[in-house]
Amino acid sequence: MELQQTSGDPVEFIQQVKNDFFSDEIYVFTPKGRIIELPMDATAVDFAYAVHTEIGDTCYACRINNRTASLSQPLSNGQKVHVITAENRRPQANWLNTVKTSKARVAIRQSLKNHQQQDAIDLGRRMLNRTLKQVDVSLDDGLDEKNLRRVFEELEYKNLDDLLSDIGLGNLMSTKVAKLLVPHRADDMSTLVESALTIDATDGTMITLSRCCHPIPGDAIVGLISPGKGLVIHVDTCKNISEVRENLDKVSQVSWSKNVQGEFPVDLIINVESDRSLFAKIASRITELGANIEKIQYKEKDPSRNILRLTIGVKNRVHLADVMRRIRGMRQVEKIGRDKN
Repeated sequence: MELQQTSGDPVEFIQQVKNDFFSDEIYVFTPKGRIIELPMDATAVDFAYAVHTEIGDTCYACRINNRTASLSQPLSNGQKVHVITAENRRPQANWLNTVKTSKARVAIRQSLKNHQQQDAIDLGRRMLNRTLKQVDVSLDDGLDEKNLRRVFEELEYKNLDDLLSDIGLGNLMSTKVAKLLVPHRADDMSTLVESALTIDATDGTMITLSRCCHPIPGDAIVGLISPGKGLVIHVDTCKNISEVRENLDKVSQVSWSKNVQGEFPVDLIINVESDRSLFAKIASRITELGANIEKIQYKEKDPSRNILRLTIGVKNRVHLADVMRRIRGMRQVEKIGRDKN
């Protein structure tokens, strides 16, 4: 009943119940020997939420059979799983792509929803301060209260948090607000701000990585301001944003944080000779280099050739290049490339 009330979508609720009750089960162990029952292909995130919701909400790494592993790695029968947590951690939206249990999915969505308002305010503050920086002004320095109230009345906001939230959500342009806050310097502000917002893997729910081009650290990137969604990060050459590139109100300059960490999905296309044992060899090379296979599609091109489409998790472009180099060196591999718009 609790899952049905919090999932929201009846179709998804029914599907999740089917997954939980009709899929094959696996049994894994906590470090203290407690047995945890999970559906087939469940991940360490599913395991963490099965132990306790707070464990799931604050997990950021894991060890499987005393070896460091990815949180998205499917678990197998009999494994011992140790989840590592930290108080300042929170669920990531991309976990929804890999978890298998309804308990984990519902808890992740609830946590993301709870954080969304504050994330929108924080992003809105960053974006407005970046615009104000053009005229050497900052919200942190304090603004004239009388002028601030005038802006609230003109834009119909009750307070600063509501205004910042709408900027973070992409419903209000920071340039418009900045020019109203500092009207005597309005002509000195540009919609295209030269200084870039830095992007980290833990920037909350208002900064998301686009699924169409799967940007990873090291890629040249651009932010697309999407009403109601915040800032969506695309690879600079993504075809899906070609039509809006000239609309300066919708585009934001962004760059990767120097210390960005995490696991980022990327799509690969591999043309190979037909060989039933080849995928196992490719998978072995990928995992040996610390990358994780998240998805695979297999298509026969002709009787002697096949096309593999893989989604793997990597740390950055250098890590990806290492993986591609190892696969490219295999005799049966004719061509490998990154699949992006």
